[in-house]
Amino acid sequence: MLFKNAFDFIKLEKSDNSIAPRSNSELFFEFKKNGAVKVNLYEFEGITCSGCMNTVTEKFAAVKDVLNVSMNGNFTEVLIVSTIEIPLEELQKIVSYDDRYKIKKITQ
Repeated sequence: MLFKNAFDFIKLEKSDNSIAPRSNSELFFEFKKNGAVKVNLYEFEGITCSGCMNTVTEKFAAVKDVLNVSMNGNFTEVLIVSTIEIPLEELQKIVSYDDRYKIKKITQ
């Protein structure tokens, strides 16, 4: 679900070359990146619990052009899928209600 707007599904079918223990339980899929969306990864500082993570991801998800948001399990990275690149300053402003929260784009 995280990448449903970021990729077009080309193939999604039962895998024909699984090893015996996983036979009939694996899928083969092929995706093509949707050029109409932006996928950006950010470093995040300051979150210490899942409740705070939920609050922050909900705030990011509420931004007009954001399609999906996901944060990793140790609260240090957030992935944002959007129709346009959201300015870093806007993302920082959204979380500025807590001085501990800092966001920085990971360049690739």
